[in-house]
Amino acid sequence: MSYRLIRTQRYDAEVTEIIQYILIQSGDPDIAEGYYRKIQEALHPLEDFPYSGTQPRYPWAIEMGFRMVPVQNHLIFYKVDEAEKCVIIYTIQDRRREYWKYIY
Repeated sequence: MSYRLIRTQRYDAEVTEIIQYILIQSGDPDIAEGYYRKIQEALHPLEDFPYSGTQPRYPWAIEMGFRMVPVQNHLIFYKVDEAEKCVIIYTIQDRRREYWKYIY
């Protein structure tokens, strides 16, 4: 059975910000679109394999039920809701920053 992917407003806003930044920095819409596709492709396996993402390295994040999927310099944080058979995508953070401050 497939799981529904539910993207939070926060996640959508962060992705938009990242793509706009890439577009401004590169000046190339194809580069920005390519990165957007990579982000979307990273989420597709979660529909069939919701636990395929790795556990974060911080115990408190694991206790809160977070898992993560890497996409180049970013980490996508999500939780699995078994009762509703859905994967809730909470945030996408730059792995080079102190992302642990921003995941909840």
